[in-house]
Amino acid sequence: MLLLTVEQRIYLDCPPPLAFAAFTSPAAVLSWWGDDQTYRTREWESDLRTGGHWRARFETAEGQSFGASGKYLVVESPNLLEWTWQADWENVPKRLRMEFQSSGAGTQLRASSETNYNPEMRAEDERGLAEILGWFEQYCRSAK
Repeated sequence: MLLLTVEQRIYLDCPPPLAFAAFTSPAAVLSWWGDDQTYRTREWESDLRTGGHWRARFETAEGQSFGASGKYLVVESPNLLEWTWQADWENVPKRLRMEFQSSGAGTQLRASSETNYNPEMRAEDERGLAEILGWFEQYCRSAK
């Protein structure tokens, strides 16, 4: 097993405080994390503080339920969020990091996922992170 990191960047057309709030507010997360073709977020509970825990439940378009949970490692609003992710469908813990950097009138979001897994799982991690960031970017664009 190797320690692998997947990193992606996107530009958001809103300032870091709004982007950070949209990424961490349970009400906002319920509205943007997912789509009707793949899955929707049905529950998001969060104790947003360093050392706090979070838990989520998702539901596929076919009605299958699954979940994930973790712990916040770093919460520095509005610039940095780092947390653990343990999905109930895989035995591969992850460490996720979102850096919200001011860029003009918007935000440059640098997202990374770090985990110990087989190299062939890297493509799946890249696809999943890109999907989540795509939903988030679309939400920030439409929330203006």
